[in-house]
Amino acid sequence: MTATCTKLLQNIAEVYANKVVVCIDELDKITSIDQLTELLKGVKGILGQENTHFILTISEDAMSKFTERLSSDRNLIESSFEEIVYLDRVDRQTGMHIVRQSLTAMDVVWGEEFERACLLFWIFGAGVPREIKRFVFSCFSSGIDVYDGQSFSVWKLIYLDMLQSMIKGTSQAKTDDAEAQYNFLLCIESLIKLVEGTSTSSQFRSVVTLIKSTIEKYEGNESRDSHQNSSDNVGVVPFQYQSQFVEILIGAIAFGVATGKIVKQSGQITDHLDTLIYAYKFVPINSRYARFTLQQFAKKALGRLVV
Repeated sequence: MTATCTKLLQNIAEVYANKVVVCIDELDKITSIDQLTELLKGVKGILGQENTHFILTISEDAMSKFTERLSSDRNLIESSFEEIVYLDRVDRQTGMHIVRQSLTAMDVVWGEEFERACLLFWIFGAGVPREIKRFVFSCFSSGIDVYDGQSFSVWKLIYLDMLQSMIKGTSQAKTDDAEAQYNFLLCIESLIKLVEGTSTSSQFRSVVTLIKSTIEKYEGNESRDSHQNSSDNVGVVPFQYQSQFVEILIGAIAFGVATGKIVKQSGQITDHLDTLIYAYKFVPINSRYARFTLQQFAKKALGRLVV
């Protein structure tokens, strides 16, 4: 296979006498570590061909799974490519533009509730245009009217969908630590019941505290003081599930956006929301740093609320 590919690239380079760019897409569809390893080893021998450049694209979710489950083979990924580039997230205004465009509502002026819904799509979509559009269409197909004061319903639908996806992905994954996997699944099931029982009248801080304490229960950290210095909490989550817990905590904070309860605390709260997207950005790269960033958001934007 490698010899055939090498000959093909040499022929192409001779024909065009210029640099050849080879793009390989859809790598995020590969969920097997063995298949990924086989692919990388297969193409590694042709990556250094003269006048030839390779661009491989992969979703950050898939990259996160690889870095979590492929710790022993990370050098294979890092040594196979000269550079790994992560695309920047779109800002709030661009996110709102994408939502309006998706709903064909570019010239319509909507109120505060619609802006909250746009913020939720942007936050849960982690500032990634494809994900923002996916959540918009998901709400539309579920009959949620984002124009008319249903931002809470948007939050609940997306948050529960996130938790259900975590159950599906984790239950199907093979692991050497069955106890950690079992505890994680119990934790997610408890969180689903908690979110299902949440209403618009629920207190924002109470909801976040309950979600945080549920996570700590299944981590075995029930006795940890919730007002302890946040830097002491970094790294307490088992590594293989730390990125999921960051997303869960961001989703809990998004409840305050859905109900307008954290926006009322500060006129600059939306500026602090940029930090949430920054935390999301580092989830697949360094989940411990992502959680630390989230804690910084809580300290600066939410006072003593430690996550």
